[in-house]
Amino acid sequence: MSTADNLVLGDKIEEDRWETISEVVRQKAKKVLGVTSGRRKEDKETWWWNEEVQESISKKKRAKMK
Repeated sequence: MSTADNLVLGDKIEEDRWETISEVVRQKAKKVLGVTSGRRKEDKETWWWNEEVQESISKKKRAKMK
């Protein structure tokens, strides 16, 4: 193997290590911090919702968290 081949092989090993480390960090962060839906919260006028609608929305939110 030439020196150039060793450099390419070394770069590949370093790249593989980086990918492995970054994937582990992402997985652990997701487990600890959780994941959002990605949508920003809007100010919704919910004061007029009756109790039935509020309960339905609460059930939906709880199901989404699971």
